[in-house]
This record gives sequence, C-alpha cells and structure tokens, in this order.
Amino acid sequence: MRKAIMTALFCASALAQTFEVASVKPAPPDDGTGMTRVQGGPGTSDPGQITFRNISLMNLLGRAYPGTYRTYGPGWLDQDKFDVIAKLPPDTTKEQFAVMMRNLLAERFGVKAHQETREFAAYDLVVAKGGPKLKEAVDEASATPATPGQVNIADDGFPKLTRPGMQTIFKNGVGARMTAKAQPMSSLARALGAEFQKPVMDKTGLTGKYDFKLEYSPGGVSSSGQEDEVGAMGIAYAIKGLGLELRDTKTTRDVVVIDHTENSDGKLTCAEQFHDNCL
Repeated sequence: MRKAIMTALFCASALAQTFEVASVKPAPPDDGTGMTRVQGGPGTSDPGQITFRNISLMNLLGRAYPGTYRTYGPGWLDQDKFDVIAKLPPDTTKEQFAVMMRNLLAERFGVKAHQETREFAAYDLVVAKGGPKLKEAVDEASATPATPGQVNIADDGFPKLTRPGMQTIFKNGVGARMTAKAQPMSSLARALGAEFQKPVMDKTGLTGKYDFKLEYSPGGVSSSGQEDEVGAMGIAYAIKGLGLELRDTKTTRDVVVIDHTENSDGKLTCAEQFHDNCL
C-alpha cells in the first residue's frame, strides 16, 4: 500500500511540472538562414520565460531528454519547424524544465517515448606513435579581445579565431578549416564526433589546453587515414599532423525511442516497426 501511495505521489508530482502557459505554433517560412533561436529559460537572465524560434521537434526532444546520444523517430521530427513560447516559475531547475518539456510534447504532439541503452561503433582519440605535436596555448588573458560586430579575416579568406574557443569554417573549392584556441582534447573529440556522426572518446591522456589548426576536405577520407582517389585529405588524416589518431572501438549510449507521436496535422507517424529504421 505504501509503495502504491508513493508511486501515485510521484506521478502527481511529475504531472504538476508543466509550464504555466505555453504557445506552440508552426514557424513562419524560413528566412534562408535555417537558424534556430533560443532565448531565456533556467540559468539565464530571463528564467521566467523561454522562447524558441524555428525549432524542430527533434531539437525540442533533445531539451526534454538531456544527455541522451540519439533520438529514433520519424523523419519529419527534423523537418517541421515551430515557434514555442513558454512561461515557467523563475526558480525552475534545468531538471524540472526537462520534465515540463516532456509533458508539453506529450500534450501537444502525443509523444510517447522510452529510453534505452544501445551499442555504437565509435572511435578512441589517442596519441600516435612518435608523440603529440601540439602547441600549448598562450595565456588566455593575453588573447586578443574580440571587437563586437567585427570579424577578423586572414589573408587566405578564412576568419581568424581571436579568443578561446573552436570554429569550423567551410569554403567551396577550398575545403574546411577547424581552428582551436586554448582548447582541451575533449573539445577536439566532440568536434570529431560531430564530423563522423559517431561517438569519439578522448583517450589521449593530454590534460593541457592547446592551439591548433586542421585543414581538410570534408568527407574526403575514411577513418583509416588513407587519401581517396582524388587526393582529398579528410580530417582523420589531418589529425595525424597533430600526432594523434583514431582507433576503432565500441561504446554504449543512452538513446530515446519514439513509440508514438503525431505531426501538426494530427497524423500518427511512428510506431514499433519504425524503431530500427527511423532517424
């Protein structure tokens, strides 16, 4: 009996964690940038309201299930865009906000989902034979401050990175350049994971912060580091210049599986048979 009472109290508490007011509308036609804008929410200067502009349901699911590696569901989750404005108590925690978002998605889109752990092919980022060839970052306080609204361009046409951070710039006919200033190896591992769409774990053992630059042709080479027929150098090959390499491995990650949802027209779009071939 006590267990049943506690379960009921827990369910009531979860259901009570809803936004005070929430508006969900289809976003207006794209302005050409495809940009999603987020303003306010827990941990910001405006904790009592959060506004999403031109956001996909896939992105909202990421907010509802933070820390999960991937979401499996129908393709439209990444295609249809919405404007969402929600009011919440200013003292709402990030954990409470996630529950509120799950309840909102259940109410407005009929989302039913569960979390599970799956195994994925992955890479370990390690130091190659011969040791690292990385430049220790200069004192961060001495970095050139960025001028608001101004972009510093190098002679070759690529923007300069003038403060701690990472940026990847793509230029047609030139390739890509990843630049880092005062960054740990964990940041490089995350960037490589985004490039390969696979988990990349930092196993270098390097604990400093580094300045580095990688130039490569996106998609030009496999993780084996071999150049393709036209000689395009991919990022896995490029990191060898830093004295690093990728090794195949496997890892497990928590994922979200959409059991049921409806699009903005109320049409059912996902069920059990979609779990292995959805996004």
